[in-house]
Amino acid sequence: MSNKDVQHHNITDSVFENKHDTDILTQISSYNYLEVQSYIATLKRQLMEQKKLNEILKDQNYTKNIKDIESFSEDYKGIIEKQRMELNNIKNQLKKSVEENNKLKDEKEEFNDICQSPEYTNLAKKIRDIKTSCIEIKHFLEDAGILNP
Repeated sequence: MSNKDVQHHNITDSVFENKHDTDILTQISSYNYLEVQSYIATLKRQLMEQKKLNEILKDQNYTKNIKDIESFSEDYKGIIEKQRMELNNIKNQLKKSVEENNKLKDEKEEFNDICQSPEYTNLAKKIRDIKTSCIEIKHFLEDAGILNP
């Protein structure tokens, strides 16, 4: 994919925004090729980490495992709190921005016309399917007690 194509697909920063909309304008504005590819790579790393965890859990060296947990907690507790606060701030800003964008989009009749065409509706559904798959995997990992990859 050329830089021009990447720039075209990189209109916004989030592959997960507007997951329920099926109009092409919304899907294009939130589709990011590089972010989807990055997420796929992240999931592959998560799979490798789960396999490594499986080996650790099968290991009988409990003293070492407890020391590793204590060390991790000491090293990362401050960082984790900062990340949590930053994500909450971004979440609030995203909600406001998405609401405003939806209002603006609804006011533009030209966008509504193209968004209703079968060709663009079909493409939008495919983009939404990619996002839905990413979200389903994320929820599965969360339900399994695994932090976001």
